[in-house]
Amino acid sequence: MFLHAYQSYIFNIILSRRIAAGLSIIEAYEGDVVCFKNKAGMPDTSWLQKVNADNLDGINNLIVRGRAFVTAPLVGYGTLFSEGKQGELEREVIKELNIDTEGFKVPGMPEIASKGFAER
Repeated sequence: MFLHAYQSYIFNIILSRRIAAGLSIIEAYEGDVVCFKNKAGMPDTSWLQKVNADNLDGINNLIVRGRAFVTAPLVGYGTLFSEGKQGELEREVIKELNIDTEGFKVPGMPEIASKGFAER
């Protein structure tokens, strides 16, 4: 449970930095990772996509219609980071907290590890 709390802490820092940088959490930008919703309106975590110039307008249309949403990483050893300014913010937080995402482990507790969310 400690590990998941730590991941949530990192997630919250990343989300706060995104907002502080003036980046919307309800609009996708090139480089973002979005998650789509299934027919029941629930997040389908097997359906993630990186946003690029070709799909940006379509994805933002799906976000407005409530069929997709922008994600932030739940950091672990299998994390898919965003690109662009938002990806830079994510990586800055990881660097500042001295996190090794390749072997993501709780500091001082190497027997605990997590893949995280948003697989590569």
